[in-house]
Amino acid sequence: YQRRVHGTLSECLFFFGHMTKGTSSFGKHNGRTHTLCKRCGLRAFHRQKKRCASCGFPSAKLRRWNWSEKAKRRHKIGTGRMRHLTKVFNGMRRRALQDRAGVHRRVKTKSNRKMLARRRATITKKCSSKVFLRTLVIRHVHLGRKKKKKKKKKTLR
Repeated sequence: YQRRVHGTLSECLFFFGHMTKGTSSFGKHNGRTHTLCKRCGLRAFHRQKKRCASCGFPSAKLRRWNWSEKAKRRHKIGTGRMRHLTKVFNGMRRRALQDRAGVHRRVKTKSNRKMLARRRATITKKCSSKVFLRTLVIRHVHLGRKKKKKKKKKTLR
């Protein structure tokens, strides 16, 4: 039994149901499944599921799996702005410099207070740029404390 079909080749193929998974189907892919995520900013928020494929928003915990090392690397600390941590690190650095210079300690004697006030005044007068200030502060730290020289024991020869 032979079946005769009249028409073009594409009509014949469409009639029998072949070759519909490829080019002709891709023309119908014009909707948007994912949109921008509020938390991570990637285009990974599924509109129907209401869940981000990248960070897992709106769940409180970030989506993270050990089987994906690269994804863990992309979301690590240090890959973003680090607004809070930079303040913390800068504060630690400033306190360390002050600790070395002895600036943060309360000075009871008048002569020491005057000396520290003079040092601060010279630093503020000479500073024209941040780089110069940094070098002055470092010099100030090194000059602030004098190292005690160890007395050498005399040995008889």
